[in-house]
Amino acid sequence: MKKFISGFVCGAILFGGVTVFAADLKGALFNINNVEVDGKKITVNSQNKPFTFQGYAYFPSYMLSDMGYTPSRSSDGKTITLNSTGKKVYATGGAVGPGIDYLIAASDVVNTSALSSVAYDSSTIIRDQKGTTHSNYMYAMLGDNTPDSKGQVKITYQVDEKYRQFNAKAGVIQHQLGNMSTQPITLTVYTTDKAGQTTLYGTYNYTSKQSLTNLIVPLRYVDKITFTMSSVGDAKVEFAMFDPVFIK
Repeated sequence: MKKFISGFVCGAILFGGVTVFAADLKGALFNINNVEVDGKKITVNSQNKPFTFQGYAYFPSYMLSDMGYTPSRSSDGKTITLNSTGKKVYATGGAVGPGIDYLIAASDVVNTSALSSVAYDSSTIIRDQKGTTHSNYMYAMLGDNTPDSKGQVKITYQVDEKYRQFNAKAGVIQHQLGNMSTQPITLTVYTTDKAGQTTLYGTYNYTSKQSLTNLIVPLRYVDKITFTMSSVGDAKVEFAMFDPVFIK
């Protein structure tokens, strides 16, 4: 797999058109006839085809957009940037019916001295700090007014290595409470691979004085992702991740 990925990246960067370099590729095998991404076949140009060279698979850069990437290059030509533009699959808390491929349901939700809701296109609207309304969100109310209690919400998604990344905007909010709480909260993100190895991806602290911030988690080779929202103290606090989306 590592050989495939590195070959894919190098091929995308170095070869806009393969035919131009054919004379320099002695031993190259043009033995790749089909390319599929998430089960979808990508059209292969008849002149500039993928090929194998010294054990690596190379792809012409024209195929990147069909693979779900928008490539760009810096003005000095020294930096290549790939932005994921794949299909969006929105997070939800309830069961997802057959044939619905734009939603992914949480596989596990655990509330401890807390309330939570994961909703897609909900009739219950939540406002962010600037007053913008959202119907897609992961919401948590943490704490139960008991001094030194720990309110915690733990939400897990089984992603089965099918997604490129997770995106959301996160922050402390005011929804059901009368005022914006000054109680801080901590968001911890864990990823688990197919072998069952769990890794701490990142820990993020939020307060009412902070604006919403982007949360981006790469999901290549990730089997499960878990979000743990927690707060310690004698005050309730509300937190949300708006427009949580998994990108294929």
